Amino acid sequence: EQSSIVLDVPTETLAQPSSLRVLRTRSIGQTIWAEVEFSLVDGAIGDKRISYEPFRLAGDRWVHSWAQLEDWGSEQQEDSPHFVLHYYDLDQESAAGILPYLEQIYAQTSADFGLDSAVLPLVQVTIAPSTDQSGLIGIPVRPLTAGDNQTASVSLVIPSPYVSVRSADITSREFLLQVLTRDLVAGIMAMRVAPFPPNHPLATAFLIHEMEQYGMEGDDALQRFLIEQGRLSEPWSITGDGPLAFTPPYTDEGYHAAQVLIEVLVDRYGPEAIPVLMQTLPQVASLDDWLGQSLGIAFEDVREDWELALRASGE
Repeated sequence: EQSSIVLDVPTETLAQPSSLRVLRTRSIGQTIWAEVEFSLVDGAIGDKRISYEPFRLAGDRWVHSWAQLEDWGSEQQEDSPHFVLHYYDLDQESAAGILPYLEQIYAQTSADFGLDSAVLPLVQVTIAPSTDQSGLIGIPVRPLTAGDNQTASVSLVIPSPYVSVRSADITSREFLLQVLTRDLVAGIMAMRVAPFPPNHPLATAFLIHEMEQYGMEGDDALQRFLIEQGRLSEPWSITGDGPLAFTPPYTDEGYHAAQVLIEVLVDRYGPEAIPVLMQTLPQVASLDDWLGQSLGIAFEDVREDWELALRASGE
């Protein structure tokens, strides 16, 4: 039976040749994995990346090779109240102890967004030897109700560090935790605002805000989410007019304007405003309607603060 080839990380085309440096090697079965540090061809000075490259014994010497599915070993499974974690032997070291971390993120983000754990579905997490179908699959597109955790299942597929390129200032385990946090928070946000389009600027502003609470780059999470979800949705406000009437395809400027608005509202009314804003968002037709039902205000009440914050951010 033929081995299955895994899509290779194109380190040799991404890297400045003179910058390539092997940090360490790891021998597993008939394969040696080299952890390679490099600078991107078009990257900034000092901006280092890390990838893994497989080598195999050919005669009396080791040669650069393609990764094969068999190199990942056997599939393993671990369970916790809200998660089923699937990974392979190769990633066991990076995956160790991830479930308690995921449960903590699930609980904290759900509380921040005002979601009851009774409505949260089970999440099937797979650390896959592939970059195909990564991200969240099966996000509910309707409001969640009690008992959904018994009937619904969300799949979260992330690529193994061995088929990924990561920043040189984090370990492979930290890479996994960052990707898992980003995609999990995005999924909870999408569930919370359903059936409102999760890629709308006002929805993604909650994703950015929450990621920054975890000390992670909100804009990075946004761009990844938009790669998966796109920038098109049903127009909102429904009438297409009024303040901040975002028009698809949504622009970077629009996403930033919405992010600044959420930060202004949180600064004025506190983080307890977030669950109310998220709950009301799918039920209203315009920005003023949303702010009125959520906080008893109109956009004009915060316009000045929003404009000042927007200018301060350089937009």
